[in-house]
Amino acid sequence: MFEIEETNYQEMIIHDEGKVTVILPQEAHQWARIFAAKQDDVESGRRVYLNTLAVFAVSFFLERHRIETDLEASDCWYPNPMTPFDVADLYLPDLGQIECRPVLPDQRHIEIPEDARNGRLAYVAVQFSEVLDRVVLLGVICGESRSSIYIREFSPSKPENAIANLPIFLNKVKELAAHRQEDDVLSKVEADLELSSPMELVARLQRILMLESEPSLQRSAIERTLKELARQESTIREFAESHREFAVLSDEETEDLTDEQVESTFRQMAADLWRYLQG
Repeated sequence: MFEIEETNYQEMIIHDEGKVTVILPQEAHQWARIFAAKQDDVESGRRVYLNTLAVFAVSFFLERHRIETDLEASDCWYPNPMTPFDVADLYLPDLGQIECRPVLPDQRHIEIPEDARNGRLAYVAVQFSEVLDRVVLLGVICGESRSSIYIREFSPSKPENAIANLPIFLNKVKELAAHRQEDDVLSKVEADLELSSPMELVARLQRILMLESEPSLQRSAIERTLKELARQESTIREFAESHREFAVLSDEETEDLTDEQVESTFRQMAADLWRYLQG
């Protein structure tokens, strides 16, 4: 049974060994109580309560790192009991949404609800204890669509998932997006992918740059990402056909690309995107 303990703590953030503890102000609990009270059953109210606290904590953390957030523009704010989606999203102006998933004591695995799997720039794991006066931001998965996350992914052996990377990642994504031009390679590829979030491709590309240091590995990872996204929209071949300008053709009148030309098209797109990312 969870309980709320009154504290005299002021709003504050504590950094300790890669984790971040956020002291929850009473304002967070006030909003959580309001939203939970509007739900039709106890379980929904409990879920909404924790989601609200998780989102508030991440918003508080990001605002202290000068990342603008908008709670009221988030889907989870003012939750409607008639549409019982389990979302804990935080809207970031000019960027998009990140998901802030509550983690209960002794929980080892986070299942991402279907409604929260698309269009998220990152997933933040927010750990609760028995007393809801504070939460621990365990870590973050950036630039990757996920259906589940294991808590062990936030261990010290995986520094790429440290919560400290979130503000850095978001600033890099914003910087990349700000340089987008209507006729550049990024915009051309994005237009055909019809992604659920306009920043999704930029976020995935930035994750690759964070994880891989070798240019050849970066280009290979970009190519794999393009193929993965193309499969979601149509097929790899159809996507390649729609980007014939990247294909190496011996005859411009060729009706269908060969398998080799399809592969070369993706390699060339990846190479051009990589050069674009280098500025």
